[in-house]
Amino acid sequence: MKNEISFNQKRIQTLDVVISKLYEDHAIDKVDDKRFRNLLKGYEEEQESLKMSNEEKTNRIIEASSKTKNANQFMSIIKNIQISRNLIQEY
Repeated sequence: MKNEISFNQKRIQTLDVVISKLYEDHAIDKVDDKRFRNLLKGYEEEQESLKMSNEEKTNRIIEASSKTKNANQFMSIIKNIQISRNLIQEY
């Protein structure tokens, strides 16, 4: 999942460059208004989709990390209880 986030982030950066160049081409009349609007809309929608995807993936990673931490804490408590029981049985 982290690889996907990294890939998406690189694509977002690439789209920033593409959009910038598109604005430049539009400014010097290399791209007409209709084509400019259509391309810009598509690039911006892709960027937004990638940002949302990254946010969802990041939240899943945080949630999984939290669950792992909780499970590790639970296992530590169980081990401590087992150690205590073993000590009590020895006496």
